[in-house]
Amino acid sequence: MIARMMSSRTSKRLRRVRSLQKLALLSLGLACVQLAFAEGRCPPGQFPVGGEGMLGCAPIPQAAAEPAAPRPTGRWIETWGAFAVSGTTGGAATGLRSKAEASRAAIADCAKDGARNCEVKMTYKNQCMAAMYFGPGYESRLRSAATADIASQGLERDCRAQVPNGVCEIIYTGCSEPIFEKY
Repeated sequence: MIARMMSSRTSKRLRRVRSLQKLALLSLGLACVQLAFAEGRCPPGQFPVGGEGMLGCAPIPQAAAEPAAPRPTGRWIETWGAFAVSGTTGGAATGLRSKAEASRAAIADCAKDGARNCEVKMTYKNQCMAAMYFGPGYESRLRSAATADIASQGLERDCRAQVPNGVCEIIYTGCSEPIFEKY
């Protein structure tokens, strides 16, 4: 009989412990459900904002997110220019894709009116140039620069310094600027 009473008490205690365990698990489960519904109306990665009839969702801020690197929208293509001379005849070419192509075109331009022995005196890439008759002997001088005005002004300055009363006449300016090609 004592053994039966002991086992009955032990059995009651086990049932009570199991009931308490079930109650604890149930309350823990309800707490989790309540947490899960706290952001229930917003998609993942967002949280609810607003109140009083004005409800919405906003993205959850990310800690120190790196900005996306800029993507190129195209590329720059270099262009070449050249100037060829034969005596007092000159020829020019601008906007060509290679130095050799610009040189051939300048020689052809120089020779088109019958000049012989045309020789390339200047090639330039992504720049401008100016040509000038210079001094009492009418020799030609050439200069390249970022703009045609800068090249011309440099030649004018040189000419005035070397031959103050001589001839300083710009005979040609041209630019060979890079071309932007969009992807």
